[in-house]
Amino acid sequence: MHIDQAIRILESAKADGTQNIVLAFWDSSEFDLTEGEEWANLSEIIEDSMDWSNSYDMMTFLIEQEKE
Repeated sequence: MHIDQAIRILESAKADGTQNIVLAFWDSSEFDLTEGEEWANLSEIIEDSMDWSNSYDMMTFLIEQEKE
């Protein structure tokens, strides 16, 4: 995802009244890559192909644990 798109998403959420979020991000340096066309293509592939349901399931589990 391009950072400008992420900013637009966050600004829209803020305008809708969202005040708190869970946020995680990785940039090219996390993978010993440099910013540029290769990383742009790879990050798009990851964004489109990654199964984030495990992360959601873990967050749901942690919320339930905290409520108990």
